[in-house]
Amino acid sequence: MCCKSSRGACGTCRGRVLAYVLSYRGGRVKRSLTHIRICPLAMRQKNHSMSLGMTMFHEVMHVTSAAGDKGYSKRECFRNAKTNPTVARLNAAAYVYFAAENGYSRADWLKYAGRAYDRNGKQDRWTNCPALVRKRGCKGRNGTQCPATCEFVKRQNGEGGAGGGATGETEKEKKAR
Repeated sequence: MCCKSSRGACGTCRGRVLAYVLSYRGGRVKRSLTHIRICPLAMRQKNHSMSLGMTMFHEVMHVTSAAGDKGYSKRECFRNAKTNPTVARLNAAAYVYFAAENGYSRADWLKYAGRAYDRNGKQDRWTNCPALVRKRGCKGRNGTQCPATCEFVKRQNGEGGAGGGATGETEKEKKAR
């Protein structure tokens, strides 16, 4: 259902809400209604089609599973995974980030899902880390300011210097061109 205003069945379309699903608990069982309400704010997002796709996937996770909302940002999802994996497995946003990271090219994943984090929870401090690492590798300041990009490059290329992964493309994506 597309909501034009925050009235009636769309009463939750306020603040930063993009979409929602109504649910309730009956004892230990969570039940979700199958109607996804899409709020007007969802239609005004930057990169509208990608944002709406990620939002719809998030809401479908609520409808089809026991996943709730235990954090929306990458940082919250990462923290949940490290400190409480059970909570992380029941968080709709974690599934969205997993699907995005594994479905998008590296460049699109960074563009649509935000900054990268390494396995220790450190985030790239600069948004242009892929370009910097491509030009100068991961030595010196690039290594400390771009930890997530450098880790990605190391995993892709088996080294820490500049190479295929730093451009935002994996070797598989390059070969497909």
